[in-house]
Amino acid sequence: MKYIKSKPNPQGGLGHQFHNWVLGMLIAKKYNCEFIGTNFTCRIRNGGVGVGWNNFLNFNSKLKNNSNINPTKTIALPRLELGHNINLSQDKLDATLSTWGALIKNSNDNTLFNLPVDHMVGMLSEKIYDECGGYLKDCYWSKNKKYDFNNNLMNVVVHIRRGDISKMRNGIRWLELSDYKKQLNYIRKRYGKVKFHILSEGNHKDFNFIKNEDVNLCINKGDLESFNMMCSSDILITGLSSFSILASYLTKGLVFYNPLLNFTKWNNIETFYNINELCLD
Repeated sequence: MKYIKSKPNPQGGLGHQFHNWVLGMLIAKKYNCEFIGTNFTCRIRNGGVGVGWNNFLNFNSKLKNNSNINPTKTIALPRLELGHNINLSQDKLDATLSTWGALIKNSNDNTLFNLPVDHMVGMLSEKIYDECGGYLKDCYWSKNKKYDFNNNLMNVVVHIRRGDISKMRNGIRWLELSDYKKQLNYIRKRYGKVKFHILSEGNHKDFNFIKNEDVNLCINKGDLESFNMMCSSDILITGLSSFSILASYLTKGLVFYNPLLNFTKWNNIETFYNINELCLD
């Protein structure tokens, strides 16, 4: 057996670290290796006392860790361009991946391959759902219960990325409330009576533009509760954030996503819809 390990960026948030981590799982599946689980080190805001992301997500529960293996050789895989910021043709992507494939194929058993620190999945993002989605759901829902929204309506959770970003500094991660209002109106028109739960940071008055009787503002909620709300929703509208993008792999409901680079290269997943395109109709 050969092994793959990825080391998430210690400075990254949960979604960022997850996308570093899951690349190792994808590559291990592609090249018939065993994936070695590593821990997420990002902190939990509000309500995470005594609980860590590793225990909450439960992703490593079925994986080996470093203490379970004794490799005879360790190889550092080179960094590759997988299309994080640019689009690659499938042929180009396959040719690039073959660099890792050749190194793994030509190695002896009991070799450990380390992916570069902070390597993203790029255009392999759709493969997360295809290859790893079932495993991730099984791990999460064997540990967690569905959030109780305390109503009989269709519950739509909307993640609006704010907090540590601004329109000037992080324009690629900023979406105006007017755009979200269009999206809420689209969902109202398509599904009728629903209940929206807005997850974001800031002050309640910042969201007056989208306040309505069917809108529940959940501002500055704890990370664990927010995350489980997203995973438990009937409809999840992702923000321009890898935090809600991670939740989209775990929800059993529908996902209406706001495209973010190639984190959301999800053209062929039946339950995923590009809401940005739908609102242009």
